[in-house]
Amino acid sequence: MPYDPASISTSDFAALKDDDFIWIHLHARPTTHCRSHAILSTLGVALSESWSAKANNHTSVFLPLLGLFAALDQIGSTYADSAKMHTENPAWSGIKKALHHFSHIPGDSDECKALYGLRNALVHNGSIATRGRLDSAGNAQGPFHRFSFETRGAGGSVVEFPPTPWDGAWGKAPYTVLNKDRFYDLVEEVVRNVKGLFINGGLQVRITSDELVDSFIMTLPHPPKPRT
Repeated sequence: MPYDPASISTSDFAALKDDDFIWIHLHARPTTHCRSHAILSTLGVALSESWSAKANNHTSVFLPLLGLFAALDQIGSTYADSAKMHTENPAWSGIKKALHHFSHIPGDSDECKALYGLRNALVHNGSIATRGRLDSAGNAQGPFHRFSFETRGAGGSVVEFPPTPWDGAWGKAPYTVLNKDRFYDLVEEVVRNVKGLFINGGLQVRITSDELVDSFIMTLPHPPKPRT
C-alpha cells in the first residue's frame, strides 16, 4: 500500500517508524510536527532556503546553487531507484547518483560531469572554473569548464557547451552556460521523482534509519502545555 503520513502528527517522536523518517526527510516543508516534537529536515531546509535565496537579488547567484547542490548530494547518497541500481557506478558522487536515478540526465553524461565540476568549484573555493582532478604530476585531467550563469527560460538544456571545448589552458577559456531556470527545474524533477518512488514503492534507501536521523533530522521538543 502507498505510504500514508497521517499518523505522524499523533505519534511521539520515539514511536515514529523508519518510513516516517524517510517521509519527514523528503517532505517539501522544512518542519514537520509530531505530538512531542517539531522535526526539521536538513533537506527541506536546503531546498526552502535555496528557493528563497533565488528570489532575492542580493542572494540569487551563488547561494541557491550551493543549497541545491547540497540537496542533490544528500538525495543521491541516501536514496536510489531500485530499477536503476544495475546501471549505477558505485564510485559516483551523490550528485551524479541523484541525477542518474531521479532525473533525465545519466550519471555518466557530459552534462552531469559538468554539473558535478561546477559543484566542486563553488564549494571548494567559490570558483566558476573547473579542470577536474590532478594526476600524480599535478596536471589537470578535465573535464574543463568555465561557467556563466544565465536565465534562458524553460527551453533548452541545463548545461550549454561552447562550440569549441576548453583545453584547460588559462587565459582563453570559453564559457559553459548554466541555464539557471532549467537547473531549478532539474532539482524539482529530482525531488518530485524521489518522493513519488517512496510513496508508491520502488525507492531503495542506502543508509540505516539511525544514520538518516542522526545526519539529516533535527528535533525541538514542544513546550509543555500550561496547566488549566
